[in-house]
Amino acid sequence: MVSPMRGATVAVLLATLLGFARTLAYDFVWDDALLIQRSQRLQDWTQLPALLSSHFWSEVHEGSHYYRPLVSMSFSLDVQTWGFNPMGFHLTNLLAHLATALAVLALARRLTGSVLAAAVAGIAFALHPIHTESVTFISGRTDVLATLFFLLALLGYVRWRQEGGLLTFTGSLVAFFLGLAAKEVAVTLPLVLVLYDRTVGSKEPRGRGHRPRPHALCGLRRSHRRVSAGPHGVAGGSGGFRAGNVGHPPHA
Repeated sequence: MVSPMRGATVAVLLATLLGFARTLAYDFVWDDALLIQRSQRLQDWTQLPALLSSHFWSEVHEGSHYYRPLVSMSFSLDVQTWGFNPMGFHLTNLLAHLATALAVLALARRLTGSVLAAAVAGIAFALHPIHTESVTFISGRTDVLATLFFLLALLGYVRWRQEGGLLTFTGSLVAFFLGLAAKEVAVTLPLVLVLYDRTVGSKEPRGRGHRPRPHALCGLRRSHRRVSAGPHGVAGGSGGFRAGNVGHPPHA
């Protein structure tokens, strides 16, 4: 017999595929020509250091402070795997959107305790028309990847709050960094974590008998304030994070 959560997962999977499978037949459009088709760095692995140390629009000589190495890396992997066949790029977008919808499902299940509510949230997210441009437009991958890792970081934090565990905390932190590497908007995560602590989190049972306070990620805000300024903003940042006591929710 299929478990309710597995059934919900299949429902989200089918909804995502039904909603966006047609995008696999789409071509490159708009910024795709500038960021992908005309890029020389994406075609040569020896250009990877230059690709990861430059701002997002560097090859088209447009003024930009966007530093999105995760997206650039994903474009490079697509080129190495598919050449310049747009189907492969659209498949990556579709799979990333599917992963994001499944993250919504998992987060909603953990927050509400209801598989039905989680399934509705996951399907609604998968099919919501607001995501159409980000999924169907290859260069819109920045939004998809940033949302995916933002949600994974939040999910990891919620789990850490409830259950503790160094691995869970570390996974949340890594997801946060990956979200920042996809789009600058992920820097808002610490604020979301504080809001969670003050609202939903304050009503939940505490993992291992501890009384948690806001996530140590909040202490990293200074480290990432300059992330949108480029690679030097990431490398040069410094924060007040200390590694101690991350294996379980800290005492207040």
